[in-house]
Amino acid sequence: MKKQMRWGWPGAVWAALLAPGLSLLPGLLARTAGGAGWLSVVLALPVMALLGARADVWTREGSGLAAQALRRGLWGRLLTIIYIMSAAVLLAVRLRLGAQRLMSAAQEGNGLWLYLLVLALGGARLAWGTAGMLLRAAGVFWRILLCALGALCLLSLLRLRPEFLWPVEWQALPGVLAGTVSVLGVFGAGVYAAFVPDEGASSRGVGVWLGGGAQALCVLCVLGSLGPALAGRLSDPWLMLARGIGVEGAVRRLEGLVSALWLLADLAYLGLLTQGVRALCPRWGRTAAVALSAVGLVLSLTLLRQTQIARGVQEQLVPALGLLVGIALPLAVRGISCAGKGS
Repeated sequence: MKKQMRWGWPGAVWAALLAPGLSLLPGLLARTAGGAGWLSVVLALPVMALLGARADVWTREGSGLAAQALRRGLWGRLLTIIYIMSAAVLLAVRLRLGAQRLMSAAQEGNGLWLYLLVLALGGARLAWGTAGMLLRAAGVFWRILLCALGALCLLSLLRLRPEFLWPVEWQALPGVLAGTVSVLGVFGAGVYAAFVPDEGASSRGVGVWLGGGAQALCVLCVLGSLGPALAGRLSDPWLMLARGIGVEGAVRRLEGLVSALWLLADLAYLGLLTQGVRALCPRWGRTAAVALSAVGLVLSLTLLRQTQIARGVQEQLVPALGLLVGIALPLAVRGISCAGKGS
């Protein structure tokens, strides 16, 4: 059981962070850093590894972020409000773009509300269950996603064109650094795993680190196969990569299959956010988590109804929120707590 818990949280966080990562990073890094975009993920890995090693920054014990947010008082309530509002925005964006991807794969021009409802109900179901239920579901999700991701990357590596990726010029350095900040922002949402009580708390940062390694490979495959110019113009370059890969006599187009499997990552992401908010509001529990799903559904149907608006929010606001809730606030809370002990 302990072994399952030790590996359950890294797998859950890994699967969850694939959802925003594959949706945003390949195109964004192609536009900001060109063919060197994969280096942005590589540069972000040491920071994520450091956060994973210093799990006490996020933990529920002592002076960690979760411990401070769960305490009563003005400071704890302010942190709770910030994290709930951020989770609502992140969840709404994922609902809207996840539904759009499913609708595009099904080649339907309407029925957006139906896909949104299916995703929202899936997230609400994971929120209604226990953290152990989320771990069990995510344990299945990440194994399926790992096999699918490995197969797709292997097939795309056969079509890789090194001239798209190398050599890296010094002029690309500012774009690479800007892309690194965006990568850290995308993976900052992994902080919501810290709020959920469980024996495997110390291993949760490992999932963020493993997710960064997978994202580096995925961005490398997209940029090396499609080229930075084409990848930067596409709304979903990862799906375009799958569309161009076929196994003669077996699967002619993998886009629909990839979209269906990507749904597992969406559900893991929604479950991570809703379970985190549920733990932040122990008095309300399941009601708070289901209410979060309902708020996300309403936001995705109203403010984010236009696809371009949703993509703009994902590119501009999602990384900023991730940096705030996943890096800036945890480090600030840790610094304030340490300063208070030293005085």
